[in-house]
Amino acid sequence: AWDDGMAAHFKSYCRSQEGGDQRAWDVVYADPFMVTQIIDAHFPGPHNAKVWTTDMRRGNAAPWSYDPREITVPCFIYNGTKEETPFGCAEVNHKLIEDSQLIGWDAYGHCSIMIEHRRIIQALVKKQKV
Repeated sequence: AWDDGMAAHFKSYCRSQEGGDQRAWDVVYADPFMVTQIIDAHFPGPHNAKVWTTDMRRGNAAPWSYDPREITVPCFIYNGTKEETPFGCAEVNHKLIEDSQLIGWDAYGHCSIMIEHRRIIQALVKKQKV
């Protein structure tokens, strides 16, 4: 039988530390579309050195086109504690952005924003955090 490698890839990518823990997996597995979305988005993702390097530099504290200290609107910084972007980067932005709030999710890995975006947006319009 032909094996497309999806199941093995899912286990190595989504069921590792990067994918959070059982609490996050329970949320993802409750939605079959979410599982396929994660895998389908990852396969054509940043798999060459140039794209990966650019993406990781951006996420791992490289200079942005603006100074985070100039952000003056209410700001909630969400980051999984096991994500590819180290939690320390979120802590740095929290220190730079006055009156920001840092929310770290222990259950989530790389896909926290994808799983929680609805709750985040609903809370954001009320100027609340999740």
